[in-house]
Amino acid sequence: MWLKLSNFRIIILLGVLFLWAAREIYLCSDIEVSVGSFHDSPTAICMSRREAKRLEYFFQQIIIKEPFAYTLAGTKPASIYGFENRFTILSPSNVRFVLGWKTFEKYKRYFDSEKIDCWVEKNWIEAGAKDLLVIVDRGKLNEIFLNNTNFKQNPQILTSRPLFAKGLQKHDALIGIALGYGKKNAWLYHNKFYDYANWTLEQKLDVSNKLPLIWDREVIEKQAKKIWFKSLMFQSLTAEDIGIPSFVGDPFSEESLQLKQDYLLARKKIIQYYKNRNFLEASLNLYKYGFLILNLTSSCCHLDDPD
Repeated sequence: MWLKLSNFRIIILLGVLFLWAAREIYLCSDIEVSVGSFHDSPTAICMSRREAKRLEYFFQQIIIKEPFAYTLAGTKPASIYGFENRFTILSPSNVRFVLGWKTFEKYKRYFDSEKIDCWVEKNWIEAGAKDLLVIVDRGKLNEIFLNNTNFKQNPQILTSRPLFAKGLQKHDALIGIALGYGKKNAWLYHNKFYDYANWTLEQKLDVSNKLPLIWDREVIEKQAKKIWFKSLMFQSLTAEDIGIPSFVGDPFSEESLQLKQDYLLARKKIIQYYKNRNFLEASLNLYKYGFLILNLTSSCCHLDDPD
């Protein structure tokens, strides 16, 4: 009896080893990922299937769960994402993101953009905190600060690194403007919370001291619950799960209403662009060509709240 059990365990072990080996062979095999061109033939990037999966995960995080797609689409000047730029067994998802970022860096030369910059810098809020992945639309960023006296006098500020700590001098209003929250909203936030560190606990807990969200809270919560549920059920995220940039300010101001319209229109275009396309290839092309490749008319985009 014992001998039969031992043989059974050996068979199971051999079966597991065979499946692992087969999976490794598959993941190590090469595939070609295509990046299109408006003028020449598409560029075929040769990478392993494992690298393609890592790169796809990277783009899923920044495009679906974070608002980077809006920067690539030319609507949002800059986007940021905090992560630990190192391997830690305490956070498997962070490990996957780091691996994706390293793969992105390895192949970036094949889909580099003329208008997008991407780098990692230290978090400006707190020393020793998470690093920041930063993506900026150079033209959009220069455009919104064009009439700002401080930047006219020193145009190199926007090319300074780290951007938020050195270039924007940790200034809440300037940072808010750069992140696409609107000039008036950004200054409203700055003037409201500039001495937040000196507030009493009672002041911090006082609801009347908080600024409202630009969007209805139900819209944001519904979108977050949708992504949470799909993750819980191990369902793949798609472009239709893309959220909208959320921030505080005056939800009824002309500026905020225009920003909401711009973001909703961009979201519709991005979702339409991804339909029936390979997610990784579509993301690489969106990174390289941005709004030029969306090629959609506003007539197909109804400005409703996200589903």
